[in-house]
Formats: sequence, structure tokens, C-alpha cells
Amino acid sequence: MSLGFVESVDGIRQSILTANAKGILVFAAASNDRAYTSEYPITFPASMPWGVFCINSHCSKYKWSGFNPPHFDDRDNFCTIGEDLHGPDPLPTSSSGRAIIKARTFKGTSYSTPIAVGLAALILEYSRSCRPLREWRPIKDGTCEPLKTFEIMRAVFKKMCYKYVKNGPNPILPWILLEQRNDCEPWEKIKEAIRNEGI
Repeated sequence: MSLGFVESVDGIRQSILTANAKGILVFAAASNDRAYTSEYPITFPASMPWGVFCINSHCSKYKWSGFNPPHFDDRDNFCTIGEDLHGPDPLPTSSSGRAIIKARTFKGTSYSTPIAVGLAALILEYSRSCRPLREWRPIKDGTCEPLKTFEIMRAVFKKMCYKYVKNGPNPILPWILLEQRNDCEPWEKIKEAIRNEGI
């Protein structure tokens, strides 16, 4: 959800909780530049304390973007790349009837959020194709995959941080988890995250 509201919206909150119960992960943008204008710098639904991944931005050198909300001790402060992102910018149609497409540079937590979603999808796909994980926790009909619960994916995201810190920025770096290090296979780290959450 690359959007945010100043105040909580009951209908959206209930829909998110229902989605969580059905094994649907929810991600929302933290907000841009609200720290300078509001006492509530994280917009809703990213401000929910549980059930929503609040996604911030970092630059190409993994530093906390200046337009993010401040770090909070009681939040994960997860972030993905959200600066100097290049993409097409469709402009109004020309007199010939053809759309004019030009490249443009984007930035913001609204762009960081779908990148975090893509990283979660990568982990889900890896877990489905990894034989040791499939054999260890076979998914039965009518049951939710462990990695599709907020707690488990949050634990995996923590393992994708170089060094998770409670009151600082936590860039999500997939290679931290997926590269083999010290004879520890990636699937072992995922198993550990699932075990630690008791699911």
C-alpha cells in the first residue's frame, strides 16, 4: 500500500486484520517528510503496531533517507532502496496521438514498499522450491504457509538485515540471508525463524 492516511480508518484496519488471519501479508509506506509537519510522522496503516510491515527508504549506500520518519525504539524501522530509482514517466499524448514516454528519477517510501513486497515474494518462492523446507514443513490442504504470517516473515526480514538494531535503521538485504555463509544454508536460517516463533 503506497499510500497513507493522517488518521486511522476503521474499515481498513479491520480488513488488514482479516487479511492477516487468511495468510495475506500487508505492507505500507511509512510516509515522506511528515516528521517536519506532524506529531504523527508515520501515516496509517503503516502506523499499526502489528500486522503491517511499515517500510521506510534508504539510499544506495543503505543510509536512512532524510525524508523518512525518525527511528522509533518500538518499531522495526525496516527500509529498502527508495532513492534514485529510474523508470518511465508517461506524459500527455502528443498531437500525433502517441504517448510521450521519458525516463524519470523517483524517490519515496511509496517506491520502497513494493520493493519490500518483492523481497517477501522472493523468500516465499524460495521456501516453496527448497526441498529441505518442503520436507520439513509440508503444507497441508487448508493450512497457511508459515512464511505468510506476519510474525514469521518479520523474523525472516530481521535475518535479512546486516545487524538488526532495535532503535536504528534496518535495511533489508536479501543476500544476507540467501548467501551461504559459514556452512549455514539459507533454509536453515528460515527454519530457525519459524522455530523461534513457535509456529
